[in-house]
Amino acid sequence: MGEIKSTMDIIMEKAKAFSVSEEEKKAIKDKDFEERVRSLVNRFLEVTRGGEDLLEELKEINKRRSILKVLFEECRKKITLESDNGRILELIGEFRPDVSEIIKGIIDNYFSLIKNKRTIREKELIDELAREGITGSAITVNLNADKEWKKLFLEIHKDFDKEIQETITERGIGVNL
Repeated sequence: MGEIKSTMDIIMEKAKAFSVSEEEKKAIKDKDFEERVRSLVNRFLEVTRGGEDLLEELKEINKRRSILKVLFEECRKKITLESDNGRILELIGEFRPDVSEIIKGIIDNYFSLIKNKRTIREKELIDELAREGITGSAITVNLNADKEWKKLFLEIHKDFDKEIQETITERGIGVNL
């Protein structure tokens, strides 16, 4: 038993020597804060309706310490052209209605751009088929199989992501994410 005790004494002595600096404590506290906010944001975005309790908790935390940087980071990652962004815009609007409206305008503009580019590309493909002698009212094209469309869509998406990033950086919280 004495051997175990002396081993335990050694472990305890080493544990006492281990200390965390103030800077490390702050970093740990900041990381915990960010994880808490991220968790609440994600839980709010996962529910289709309601979530008022989560929203109130976010607002309470925001009274003590700004959550905007973390909130905008999380929301920015989830804004896409392929999904419904309504819940994200609702959450942003609770803290910055002006930014929410700007982002909604950007999304609407890109949807319109995609619709126009899609129509143009579909017509080009139908014209190509017509030159090959393939015509008829039942002809439809599959843009998802078209390499040019995929390339164009990726460029549009890249521009969209950049514009959302810039908007959040400049108008949302004024910091780079």
